[in-house]
Amino acid sequence: MEEFKDRLAAQRRRRLLTQKELAAQLDVAWQTVGAWERGTMEPRMAHVRKLCAALDVTPEELLGEDWWKPAHQDVA
Repeated sequence: MEEFKDRLAAQRRRRLLTQKELAAQLDVAWQTVGAWERGTMEPRMAHVRKLCAALDVTPEELLGEDWWKPAHQDVA
């Protein structure tokens, strides 16, 4: 199962953006984008919205189909 960090990196590369370019669009440090892509940090929801807009994807495409479900809920 692909993780957020992998989807983020893939979508950024698909758009031919560097981490610095994406970070500038989000008004965050490029190191922050790198940390998201390594999985050492997760973005706040406000940044997720900006990421979706910058990468022209839906939250489901970026976060996964079940992003809104509680972690303890079984997915059928």
